[in-house]
Amino acid sequence: MENQSFRVENLSLKDLKNEVLHIASGTSSDSEAWEIILKRHDDHNLELKSMLQFQKESVQGVVDLYFFLPKNVQLRSYNKYEISVDFFSRQRLFIPQNSKFRLDELKNKLILLEKIISSYSHSDALLHEEKQIILQDIYSQVQSLGAFMGEYIKAISSKAKKDLTLIQSHLRNHLGFKEDFADLMNKLEALNDLVSALRAATDKVEAINIPVVQLLDEYIHHLYVEALGKIKDIFYQNKRLGKETTIPETYWNEFDDKLKFYLSKEMLYQKKHNITLKQMSQLENSELLIVRLGQMKKFFQAKMFIQVLKKQTIKKLTEPMAAIGASFAAIAAGVVQHYGSPSAIDYSFGGISIAMFGMALYVLRDRLKDLGRNYLLNYVVRFLPDSEYNLKTENGHLGKIKEWIKILDPSEISPVIQAIRKKSCVSEAENYLQEDVIHLKRHFSLIKEMSLDGNHCALQDNLRINLERYLKHLDDPQKDIVLLNKDGHFSKVTTNKVYYFYIIVDYQLSPQNFDSKTQNHDEQSKVKSDVYRVVMNKNGLLKVKPLLLT
Repeated sequence: MENQSFRVENLSLKDLKNEVLHIASGTSSDSEAWEIILKRHDDHNLELKSMLQFQKESVQGVVDLYFFLPKNVQLRSYNKYEISVDFFSRQRLFIPQNSKFRLDELKNKLILLEKIISSYSHSDALLHEEKQIILQDIYSQVQSLGAFMGEYIKAISSKAKKDLTLIQSHLRNHLGFKEDFADLMNKLEALNDLVSALRAATDKVEAINIPVVQLLDEYIHHLYVEALGKIKDIFYQNKRLGKETTIPETYWNEFDDKLKFYLSKEMLYQKKHNITLKQMSQLENSELLIVRLGQMKKFFQAKMFIQVLKKQTIKKLTEPMAAIGASFAAIAAGVVQHYGSPSAIDYSFGGISIAMFGMALYVLRDRLKDLGRNYLLNYVVRFLPDSEYNLKTENGHLGKIKEWIKILDPSEISPVIQAIRKKSCVSEAENYLQEDVIHLKRHFSLIKEMSLDGNHCALQDNLRINLERYLKHLDDPQKDIVLLNKDGHFSKVTTNKVYYFYIIVDYQLSPQNFDSKTQNHDEQSKVKSDVYRVVMNKNGLLKVKPLLLT
């Protein structure tokens, strides 16, 4: 791979569209089971979102992140532990968009919920404890329904948006525009049928007075409205572009009418529940809505989150290494004591010297113990991860994530990674600037196929990367520069002062002969690489720009 040529370009709008169309078209690739996206999360945090699908057999995957930081951030002023706490990850399960969602399972859950609600409404003759058991069943069913219906709504809305882009781009007109639009509207019809089925259960008299059931109704309403809103936005964007193509106007109008029909039904829902736009525009109410939506999201998505037990490997080794170091110091002291005894002095010409050495060793014994412990730790940790994440759900063990972090010297960086970095430079001068590099390696080991209620599942790993500590070393966000006008006069212009740094992401599923510590980029095969330019100033992160690697 060292002889491979790289070309890194700024990703234009056209390139972005081509990338979206490539993903949406379902083109097969070696890494289609693993999708990684880096985005700006807020002023101080990046988020690396990894979507890794469970396979028919147990799988392994490795991702390498290389952070090329300008010298201005003074990375070397922090130790490894301080840097590692800036990386925080959470894991959850989700239903992949490319898997067949078992809608019948959701409808069966709705039927079961209706039956449990009916039994609860006729439970006056039951004991209090028995009623509480039924109520707990309702709680469990509602939470499960909210989690899965949320996944279904997100999957359908994402597919609809991609379908619209594909139709506009003519990538699917081998079926004919009529068939394409019919398939798209069938997806929306299925989604509307599911929401209607939910309403049929939650609107029944016996369900009105069960708060958690009404909470489910409200939560799905908000998700559904959000999904329809996103579809409508992408629809109007593509409709404008579609006017320049041969797509008949009647197809756009039919889809528009269908969207308006679904939206009118949700307006009736809001009227029934006394939810108005005027109410939401009031600061106090809109603030309460955001908080309430966040709480509902946490409640219903709890079903999909994974229990994570994180262990710091170094902590597991500290006590054993300390014990070994102490044993070594004690043995050394004992040996010297033996040869420094009066009987030994009688037979040793250097008895006095040995006795003096023994005295010194007693003084230095604690120091010797620390030196032994530190030496052993530094040797052993080269072969062990810095952290381990054990992933579990209520159904059992899912897998493990191992993590290494290191500040690299330029000589330790793979030639392929160096080549990618140099090709992403914006100027010749940037080629010669020194940088500090953080290398984060994460190794995923997952069990074979994982399913929830018959639906194939995937793992979503959200890695949050906090860069706030580095911003304080940067210059003020604005800078004055002097320019020479064409008439020979000088002018002073105030402009934004920004910094670039780069992130290269390598990832591979089921690597052969994988050694998570020693294997480098050149030894791997079928590695997918992405490169990003991060723009920041002293106030925080401004944007993350993906670059096209060819």
